[in-house]
Amino acid sequence: MRVAVTAGPDTAERIGRELHRVGLRPVWLPCVEIAPVPEETLRRVRRVATDVDWILVTSARAVQVVWPHGGMPPVPVAAVGPTTARAVAAAGGDAQLVGSDGAAALVERLGRRAADATVLFPRAAQVAADVVGLLEGHRCRVLSEVVYTTRPIPPPSQPPVEAATFASPSAVDGWTRTRPLAGIVRAALGSTTADALAAAGYPADVVAPVPRPVSLADALYRHLEERRDP
Repeated sequence: MRVAVTAGPDTAERIGRELHRVGLRPVWLPCVEIAPVPEETLRRVRRVATDVDWILVTSARAVQVVWPHGGMPPVPVAAVGPTTARAVAAAGGDAQLVGSDGAAALVERLGRRAADATVLFPRAAQVAADVVGLLEGHRCRVLSEVVYTTRPIPPPSQPPVEAATFASPSAVDGWTRTRPLAGIVRAALGSTTADALAAAGYPADVVAPVPRPVSLADALYRHLEERRDP
């Protein structure tokens, strides 16, 4: 079965690898593009990063945008998952907290360790404000800095696919510009993306139990097997 992978290159590669592992055929049909903020802003974020107690990163992309050539300061980092932690290590950083259950769970762990601390949060423009609110609930001083924007783009009109994976609301937006959601199996990497599919009128058939590519691929495979052999 052909399964569209609508994420940007880094996430798409990971999702595609996991889909191939479970015997599905990934087809990259990008629906998002990444636009970093101006270099002047990134330089300021790098300066700020040297004077904080913690850095919170909820995507590998944030690390790659701010520190594309390495040089991440020796400040403890909380990374949302293993992929982001590897990006931190590649940039020379120190991922002391590594999550596995999404941003909210990681923030809860960080808040317990970093109450009253100053936390730098380099993020995408589309990241929900509740992450900042959760940190502030632990009396953290949060320096929330937008370092890139995820923009929806229309995917190619071919080839046809039987299912599609979505890793962000922007990807849902991009997909619907040229392709229908009806008639395909719709798989969401997390609840926010599932909400975007529902808002478009086509609820997700599959939502990854944990927002990781391996979980998404396994859940989609199980769903397809159940459809084939009820």
